[in-house]
Order: sequence, then C-alpha cells, then structure tokens
Amino acid sequence: MKSNKKSIVYAVFSVLFIGLVGVFAYNLIKSDNKITTIHTTADYPISESIREMVDNSDLVVMGQFKNMDSKWNMARNPNNIQEPDSNLYVEGHMYNFKVEKTITGKLNNEEIKVNIKYSTERTYKDDDRSEFQAKTIDPLYIEPELNANYILFLNYDENFDNYYGSSEPFLILIEKNNIAKLISNTVNPIKSYNEQEIEINDKKKVVISSEVAQIKDNITGKTLEQIINEINN
Repeated sequence: MKSNKKSIVYAVFSVLFIGLVGVFAYNLIKSDNKITTIHTTADYPISESIREMVDNSDLVVMGQFKNMDSKWNMARNPNNIQEPDSNLYVEGHMYNFKVEKTITGKLNNEEIKVNIKYSTERTYKDDDRSEFQAKTIDPLYIEPELNANYILFLNYDENFDNYYGSSEPFLILIEKNNIAKLISNTVNPIKSYNEQEIEINDKKKVVISSEVAQIKDNITGKTLEQIINEINN
C-alpha cells in the first residue's frame, strides 16, 4: 500500500445480481505520485470443508465443461430482472457442462448451463471526485479447463434456468490419476488481496485492490473415492 495518504472516501453499494447477492464497498486513497488506490470488498459465502460445500448446495455433480455458451450481464434491473442493469455491467461466462454423475440433488438433464462471474465494469469516483469507468477481472475467477473432470457444488437460478457456484470454492478438479485438486484463488494465496492497475490517462493510474478470503485446503490429494464418500456422509 502506498504511504502518505491524504484522504479517504468510503462508499457502499447493494446491487441485484442473478446468481450472486452481496454488498460491494470501496475506499479511495489518494497518494502523492498520481496513483490512486481503490480498495474493494465484496461479501460472498465461503466453505472451508466438503461438508460446508454440500450444505450450501442444491446440487453436486461430476462431469466436464464442454464449451462457453455465451457472455451476459449478471447485474439486473431491480424493477425487471429480465432486463440488464443500465448503469453496471457484471460479465458472466455461461458454460455448457455435461453431467456424468449426479452425486447429490435432483437433476433430469444430462447437460446444464453453469455461470461463472468474470468481471465488473462500473463507474468509480476518484480522489478529486471526478468519475471514471474501470473494468476489473473478478479476483475469484478461474477459467475452467474444458473436457477435464470436475466435481461442482452448485445452486440453481430459477429465473434464468442455470446454475452457479454455491460458495467459494465450488470446483474440485479430478486429475487423471483420480486424485482431487481444489480449484480456488482463496486457497493459499500469495497475499490476501488482488491488485489490477488501470491507466486513466498519460498522467494518472488507478490501482484497484480487491480483498480475497483465505482458506486452508483440506481436499487436494484425496482420492475421488474419498471425496465421494465425504460428500455422501
């Protein structure tokens, strides 16, 4: 974090997302070297064990991501959720996922759509109260590996007939030797925040720093059989 702070402004926004409900907050911190640091936080459910992952989920399935189906705005008009929000763009990546096995929950389809939040584009206010647009990649986003075997912990979005991660983490990769690997940016991160630098003009830069939760990985290294048994018990 830069030193010589001169001013701090705090703002909180509550936004309607499809598949994600939370509170977004940011602090503006002015420094002397033409770099403004914005610290952001967001509420999202965290699971620190397989039991918590199962308890937070409507559905647990095993299968493969086949391809990305579409991109869409997860932020919706609060007065009509069939319309996107006109002031905020939260990009979701919709994947086609082939289900090989339903471990818990009920499912009649062999293929489902799984939404993963990718980025947020919004208007921020600078330290001098001027506004600017910035797009940031979600600090929790990890692009799934196509055709690899995963176990997914999901909730259902009845408004748009798709599924999304029930908590963080929600992906377990099953490697070729049937050994599990937990996939999440919350697992043993190098630091507890993610920084993205954005150049506003030739005289000014903004660093958006996003807080990232940290959890202990109790899953990686277990066999597929052990994971299935823990899910079902």
